[in-house]
Amino acid sequence: MKKVVIVGGSGFIGSKLSGLLIKQGFSVVSVDKNQPSVSGVGFLRCSCEIAIPQDDKLKNPYAVINLAGRSIQGPWNKEHKESIYSSRIKTTQNLVKLFKTPDFRPSVLVQASAVGFYGDRKEELLTEGSKAGDGLYLAHVAKDWELEASNALRYGVRTVIFRQGHVLGQYGFLGSLRPLYIKGLGGPVGSGDNWLPWIHVDDLLRLYLFAIKNNSISGIVNTVAPEVVRYREFSRLYARILQKPHLLHVPVWLFRFKYGDFADEITASQKVSSLRLWEFRSCIVFTTLKKALQDIENSK
Repeated sequence: MKKVVIVGGSGFIGSKLSGLLIKQGFSVVSVDKNQPSVSGVGFLRCSCEIAIPQDDKLKNPYAVINLAGRSIQGPWNKEHKESIYSSRIKTTQNLVKLFKTPDFRPSVLVQASAVGFYGDRKEELLTEGSKAGDGLYLAHVAKDWELEASNALRYGVRTVIFRQGHVLGQYGFLGSLRPLYIKGLGGPVGSGDNWLPWIHVDDLLRLYLFAIKNNSISGIVNTVAPEVVRYREFSRLYARILQKPHLLHVPVWLFRFKYGDFADEITASQKVSSLRLWEFRSCIVFTTLKKALQDIENSK
């Protein structure tokens, strides 16, 4: 059985990915602070931003998937922002250091990143070749995160970097919004004109599986659904699917008063497309937002 090591494997995406990989015949080891909830997953408890040990459980991996990183949700203060940065950059540094030793070097590294890399780009159409954004903190984090991951190339490790859109599933982005929408309190921050790149979690899992199995895949991939929507379109559609009113919106000034410059991150516009989706065409099932949201609600 080929071994896949998932750093940050006990979270929302990591747990679902672990289950899929086991069904596909892989052995899986989760490296995290928290015990995995999926049966059959090996576990190494580790504070990865401090160090990742040369433990026998991590020897001879076929693939490593790096999902580690503290949630961006929380008090948008200096301490939280530094934690967002260090949990990603230092963990990735420590992971790539591990690859110096042949026994711990995988054939492929699949690295999570985010469309936040592009910053706030208004109406500009963004593809894998677009430059990094300026001015926003999460763009700075994503840029440094990707640079650290790309150091794996020095050791001959095939490296794939996924710039993920907002991942839609029962947890994560949608899970944090659903309680408000259920109460009829859902709505965009500001005008809702900002573009919202998204992907259904099941499509994202298939993309990870495809990337580790196919040696021809490398480099940057925007993992986003082909349908691009504005936030107000997403918000109205989600309220309609939940059969709830859609009457409210949060003024930007009020959000900024409570959360500071996190308001700029929330309202950033990223009209992201992918020039590489044709390579993954068998993975993308949920091509429209309506189909994705209906599937998630029907699966509850």
